[in-house]
Amino acid sequence: MRRTFVVLLSLLLPVALWAAEQTVVLDVNGNCRMCKKRIEKASNAVEGVIESDWDRKEHKLTVKFDDTKTTKDKIVSSVLAAGYDADGKKATDESYEALPDCCKYRD
Repeated sequence: MRRTFVVLLSLLLPVALWAAEQTVVLDVNGNCRMCKKRIEKASNAVEGVIESDWDRKEHKLTVKFDDTKTTKDKIVSSVLAAGYDADGKKATDESYEALPDCCKYRD
């Protein structure tokens, strides 16, 4: 009986751990390599984010995160606070104006 329990636990535990990992792709505006660094830094600063990558040409941020520690909304909020429009939401004018000139993308 104990052996059966140990076998079941060893089979189910990896599934439970894997289920917590999520990947989300967000639309995030930006221009340059400095934007890439700042956007990825903002998303990676959120506890629970495992990795992130912003594609400059596509303006897409791919984020892998542990959904038991954070949410998509927290990641978006961090990117917005860094000055970048994300996921259909607009960063505050104050945070946007704090961006270096090369990172400004609004008309």
